[in-house]
Amino acid sequence: MNGLIRKGCGLAVAVGLGVALFPPVALGSEATQISGSIVISAFSKAYQDFGRRLKAQAHGTTGLDRHLADIDNYKAIVYLEGSSVVVQLMPLPYEGSNIRGGGGKYIVEGGPDGEMTFEPYR
Repeated sequence: MNGLIRKGCGLAVAVGLGVALFPPVALGSEATQISGSIVISAFSKAYQDFGRRLKAQAHGTTGLDRHLADIDNYKAIVYLEGSSVVVQLMPLPYEGSNIRGGGGKYIVEGGPDGEMTFEPYR
């Protein structure tokens, strides 16, 4: 849970800076505005689901297996794509080496109460 709080605080700062530096611009009546709280809620929903997936798949006993089973060993990238919030989760390096594969991408349609899909990275 500390990892979620830490990543949530980092995301809140990033969203705040993004809005401060690049304020939303209305592009006519079709412009979609997504508030920072919706982005944070969508991130939280994806982060919690990914944590459950990791726990359900944690079977290995090697150091790498334990590394990949811990959500604190993943970096998150959050961005908007139209009216959807996209959350990418990718494993951090293990013992100084980058990891190929693992993690995945969540697409949360229209905010935190919208439909969420998951695409695992192979």
